Amino acid sequence: MVDSWELILHHTYAGTPGVIFDHSPRRGSHGTAVNLADADFHTDGATHGSGAVSFHPGAKVAVPAKDGWSPLSGVRGEVTCRFDTTSGIDVLIDAKSFYFYRRSGALGCWFDESPHQYTDITTDLNAIGAPVSIPVGQWVQVGFMHDGVSTAELSFDGIPVARIIRPLRPVKPTDAVAIGDFVTAPAPSTSGMSGRIDDVRVWRLDPDRIARAFIDRPMDPATAECWAEWFDQLAAAFDTLRQTNPDCPDRIAGLVDEAVHSGLADALTRTAQSRSTWLQSAADYQQHWAAGNLASIAPVIAGLTTWLQSEGVDLKQNSALQDLLNDPCWKQLLSLVPPMTCDPAFTDLLSGGTGAW
Repeated sequence: MVDSWELILHHTYAGTPGVIFDHSPRRGSHGTAVNLADADFHTDGATHGSGAVSFHPGAKVAVPAKDGWSPLSGVRGEVTCRFDTTSGIDVLIDAKSFYFYRRSGALGCWFDESPHQYTDITTDLNAIGAPVSIPVGQWVQVGFMHDGVSTAELSFDGIPVARIIRPLRPVKPTDAVAIGDFVTAPAPSTSGMSGRIDDVRVWRLDPDRIARAFIDRPMDPATAECWAEWFDQLAAAFDTLRQTNPDCPDRIAGLVDEAVHSGLADALTRTAQSRSTWLQSAADYQQHWAAGNLASIAPVIAGLTTWLQSEGVDLKQNSALQDLLNDPCWKQLLSLVPPMTCDPAFTDLLSGGTGAW
């Protein structure tokens, strides 16, 4: 199945001192050493030869966040590091729209979801079980995650230690990242990292994950060609719509995003059972889709819909979905798009199959 996360930054700090290469597939997040001398770069980190860099007040690694940092929507990260002191604030990653830090032994991460809201999660206030204290003088892996919809987490050595489950909004994109201090730090900086960092990785929710999952379904050549022709016709319909009403394409995109987000957030945060049922149904859907077994998907959706209604979640009555369905731009687009008739398995899925819905 398709991985929903895309690695957009991976620094190891091994090799030539001061040369900070991005090992992510995009190779677009190379770093620049700021107030770091060659002596601050070390051959050994958490393991022999893994490399590490020592941070001190005023020092950081600056990353011009261009390729891969817009949109973000959801974001997660992992840092392998060693702290020198228990007090103060250690800024691990600042990306302006989120920053990951340690404060007096506790982990925290702040996310900018404006214009809707902000989210701040800490191991003090949102702990799973007893709050953890991040040790000093030993190598640890700390992490954060925000899925853009319903869940934010903090982790310690790969284990979730803090969690928030409630309706969230997408994390804003960014154009600058700093490792070891804020992007724009006060002078003199008192918030930088005190210790060493061995490895940094940041992922975003892949904006192409839905499209990649769609084409991950096995198809015969005739069906694939049929879909290619239909998407060409869909693009032509959008062009026609844009000529008559230039605002409609962007309006439709916004309404679709809001309808999907609203339905997901409602189902994933209403109750613990609605959340687990949705997640299991989504996994079953993806498995059947990737296997080309579309006939088994309609019963999955029917069962999910029935269960959610018993929990008070009626996706068909979702206000954001109704806004989309009743919008004049959407109705005009539907009148321009030709019906999909050459993929019977898919059209049967949409109609629910015999008695499935």
